[in-house]
Amino acid sequence: MSTENFFKDQSLPFVECRYSTGSKREYKSHIHSTFSIGALDSGKVQYKVTGQQSTLKAGSLALINPEEVHSCNAVTEKGRSYFMLYLVVLVLSKSRIKNHLGQSVLVLEKIAGVMLACFGLFLPFS
Repeated sequence: MSTENFFKDQSLPFVECRYSTGSKREYKSHIHSTFSIGALDSGKVQYKVTGQQSTLKAGSLALINPEEVHSCNAVTEKGRSYFMLYLVVLVLSKSRIKNHLGQSVLVLEKIAGVMLACFGLFLPFS
């Protein structure tokens, strides 16, 4: 059985986190408008990005630039479990970022908090 969990903090509208378990879903080549970071928790996947292909195993990271054509599909019958962090790319001047988001350090702390909350909510602790 597969599950998908999403986490979003309303104070950081440009960050979204996802954790999928036991996923056998196959994705055709596609793009995201966000910078995406994938962390493979279990299983093996065939990862294709910008015309290159490789097999990733548990513990691997996939870094995907915005608008980059990619796909990532399980290669075992058990599927795969993985985390995704989607970061909206803000094209703003430094002064506008400060005005819109406050201190940049605070923003980084909030993003780190979202990552920890997401991964902490979905990681099985022993």
